Amino acid sequence: MHNEIDAKSGFIILTNNSGENFEAIINTIVNIREGRPYEMPKKSVYKEMAKRTFENNVNDAIDFYHNVKTDTVAYDTSEFDINRLGYGLLNEDKADDALAIFKLNTEEFPKFANTYDSYGDVLLVKGDSLQALENFKKCYAMDSSLQCAKDKTQALEAALKTK
Repeated sequence: MHNEIDAKSGFIILTNNSGENFEAIINTIVNIREGRPYEMPKKSVYKEMAKRTFENNVNDAIDFYHNVKTDTVAYDTSEFDINRLGYGLLNEDKADDALAIFKLNTEEFPKFANTYDSYGDVLLVKGDSLQALENFKKCYAMDSSLQCAKDKTQALEAALKTK
């Protein structure tokens, strides 16, 4: 609810989408009412990709991503959202799907260190310790503030030496 007592004006927003874009929606309405420029809230590519993965398959989700990734007016296609999808799939015991999503993220956002850390996590779950190690090292080399990647690198190197 947005209440402007002095202007004797206000509005109520009812939603069933768990508040996604709530602040953006309020700001857009206020700007429209005040005659200022506005942008329509963007849809999250994450939700549609998740839906397509569960209803069809991960390849359908990736195809969808490739079709909308340049539509920056309608969709938010951030590294964060794709990463969130990958971990959601991993938590649902869909490691193969998570692997495809994290791989996509490293290809689409190669300058983001965190994508390599996440890809390393799922590679490790899949049993590919050497590739996981490479990705953790790459992540830490790109961003030395990501201590978790350094810790994973050291733990994996120690584990591999004992074999």
